[in-house]
Amino acid sequence: MPAEPPEIAFDEDVDTDAVDRIDGRFRIVRQVARGGMSEVYLAEQEAVGRDVALKILKPPQHSDDPNYDFLSKFRDEARRLASFQHPNVVTLYDFGETHDGRVFLAMEFVDGPRVTDLLRKGPLDTVRALRILEQVTKALRYTHQRGVIHRDVSPANILVTTDPDGDELAKLIDFGISAEKENHEGDGDIIVGSPSCMPPEQIRGEPLDVRADVYSVGIVAFRMITGRYPFRGNGPTETLRAHLNEPVPSLARTIAEQGGGRHVPKELDALVTAALAKDRNDRPATMDEV
Repeated sequence: MPAEPPEIAFDEDVDTDAVDRIDGRFRIVRQVARGGMSEVYLAEQEAVGRDVALKILKPPQHSDDPNYDFLSKFRDEARRLASFQHPNVVTLYDFGETHDGRVFLAMEFVDGPRVTDLLRKGPLDTVRALRILEQVTKALRYTHQRGVIHRDVSPANILVTTDPDGDELAKLIDFGISAEKENHEGDGDIIVGSPSCMPPEQIRGEPLDVRADVYSVGIVAFRMITGRYPFRGNGPTETLRAHLNEPVPSLARTIAEQGGGRHVPKELDALVTAALAKDRNDRPATMDEV
């Protein structure tokens, strides 16, 4: 079993005034999210009067692993996002550094919940779930064609808003740990990603290809349709072991056990089962196949 990620100590809250002082470009409105390595704010890009999601890296004070370079990963995210133009991938408007060396991304602000938030009310209707999932697979097909594996597809990294016609529009976010597929090697003893959605080869620290994202899409599909994850333990380590060792549960059987008479087409059950294969050679090879 690979080691846990190194413990990182951060400064206290990010100094938002530092961001305000970058050429007077951004005015902080409010914080909208925070995680282990970054904070996200709703801000106004004053020159154009546009709302943006401003993601700011909190610099690590120390790390036991000198190769665990958050700043490098953050700059990689900016470089990758800047090249993407797709309706189902969040748009990057600007990026740079604050006066004290922090790195920021100014991205499209998506006014809508995460899939994680939608699932707080229970499983999604199967048709609704498939419409969202289709858009996610289109986003991933686009990024894969440009040499980028996401490596952290999860309900928390899919936002749902509406298009001009009022239809639901999914946006894939957070390419902070993505990797160029032709150059990527495993991260050794460092596990990055969401334990609930991580493919076995990523847990083992092996080199990845697009089939890692296929697995994660299968996990997200199972979660959206059944309301629960197919592999779940008491804590991250047990969850990772479940991905490695537990058999793939049947989507249709899980729905039947929940009652309510919902029907799952056998083709959908077969697709999710194939996507969750322990051996990536047994999964669909590309998002085109999915």
